[in-house]
Amino acid sequence: MLESDGEVVLAAKLLRTVVEASEDVFEMQGHLARALWFLARVEDEIGDKHRAEELRMEAKNVRDKIRGTEALAEDTDESFMNLVGWMLW
Repeated sequence: MLESDGEVVLAAKLLRTVVEASEDVFEMQGHLARALWFLARVEDEIGDKHRAEELRMEAKNVRDKIRGTEALAEDTDESFMNLVGWMLW
């Protein structure tokens, strides 16, 4: 919602918080992958293309480690949205 309202800096801050909160919790890996994917989009919008690409790669790596996500392996927003059935953020 923040991003769609043009609040990309606040969106990035929120997504970074989600990343930090979910990094070390196994059950939160879907949220982590999703937050990394969308943080990449926000970083790209802010203008940090290099960081955005790093975050996309990290999101894919986290997603690939989640068991049972083979069918969700597309690199799309929808695929990352489907990693979890409920939203932390």
